[in-house]
Amino acid sequence: MKEIVTIYSCDFCSKELSNSITDTHISHLSITFSHRSGWVELVEGDSTGWSHVKVIASGVRQFCNAQCLSRWIESEMEEDEGE
Repeated sequence: MKEIVTIYSCDFCSKELSNSITDTHISHLSITFSHRSGWVELVEGDSTGWSHVKVIASGVRQFCNAQCLSRWIESEMEEDEGE
């Protein structure tokens, strides 16, 4: 019989947050990003006045705490500036 193994790690620091084998269960932030998540800027002439300048890929992300979430967002912004 197949055993289903579920492991969640922080998307910033990779700390293990949940592991069904080792019975690890640490309270953490779980955030769902959608196609409308990201950075916006005011654009004249746009019907809403706002336009996305960077979209975060859709999906569920896990973070240890607010600091890891903040650092992850900062790293996403830095990646965009480096392009």
